[in-house]
Amino acid sequence: VVFSIWNTPMPSNNVQSLAYDATHACMYVGTDIGLVAYHEYGTGFAGDSESASSAPDYGSSGQWKTHFAYTNVKSLQVSKTHVYALSEGSLCAIDKADESLTYYSKLTGLSSSSIQRIGYDSNTQNLMIIYDDGMIDLLDEKEVAHPVADLYLKQLNTTKKVQDIAFYQGKAYMAMPFGITVLNIRKREISDTYYIGEEGSEIPVNAVAIWRDSIFASSGNLLYGAPLTANLVDYSQWSVRQMPGNITHMVTYGKNMYMLMDSLIYLNYYEVPTKITFTNLTADLGTVLAFHPSNIVLEVKGFTVTKHAAASAFYPYCAVKDGSTYWLGTSEGIIHLMANGSVQKYQPEGPSS
Repeated sequence: VVFSIWNTPMPSNNVQSLAYDATHACMYVGTDIGLVAYHEYGTGFAGDSESASSAPDYGSSGQWKTHFAYTNVKSLQVSKTHVYALSEGSLCAIDKADESLTYYSKLTGLSSSSIQRIGYDSNTQNLMIIYDDGMIDLLDEKEVAHPVADLYLKQLNTTKKVQDIAFYQGKAYMAMPFGITVLNIRKREISDTYYIGEEGSEIPVNAVAIWRDSIFASSGNLLYGAPLTANLVDYSQWSVRQMPGNITHMVTYGKNMYMLMDSLIYLNYYEVPTKITFTNLTADLGTVLAFHPSNIVLEVKGFTVTKHAAASAFYPYCAVKDGSTYWLGTSEGIIHLMANGSVQKYQPEGPSS
């Protein structure tokens, strides 16, 4: 029997180490992404319906148990009911109501392993899960994963890494190494691809945003834009503007668009005066947040940038404002920072990374 990512929950075919527990007939497989355990007669763990007296069923999901690392949380997405956390390519979630933790993998219905990016669309209440191989899952409000294989099956000369996502009216506009790909979330299919370079050529798109009924995309120091009502497949409908620096991030909040250009923040094309540089810029739910290279969090309101001392004390990789509270992704898991200053820490189970 050959085990691989195609027929098992293994997160990677790059096996680093193996260990066998003869007492429990269990083999531990260490990959470059995470650890899985294979038990010949079922997992051998509490609650397993299979037993050592059962005949082996090679390839059964009941023979596997995953042990992924969830410490370095570098991406958070918040819905009305859950906080989703991405760590080292693995996904877990906190239920806001009862604070229980859910772990996601192929064993729970996901299509692939090694998640590269997640994004939440409040319009359709779907969590978009994007894998390194281009496979996409849409996790709906009932926690059911719906696979979208269009990008995975597409033959490309470039990687399928999604650089950025902008959600608008049930669609996800994805910044790709070759242009912009549009996913219709309700139909669960790729509906369009925009090649916006000269004469319709491929160009790498670093960031994408929807602002004032138009779509904007950055490629190096070039800012492309077009009205959403235009035929966006036609490259001639896109205007291009040369900017004073390379644009790496674009977010919209209220009536404004913020850009991170050569590590500096710009508001509606005007530089926000600060004496420091930034590595990331986000706009989720309650506010615009900027991140200093040393993981210091700052709130951006118009042309004013203020350090968030309470959040910065935990040196988070990422943060999301949720009402009057903050969720932080850190090297020690997830932290919920309450409005009254109290702190709730969540450290999902898994090997330390």
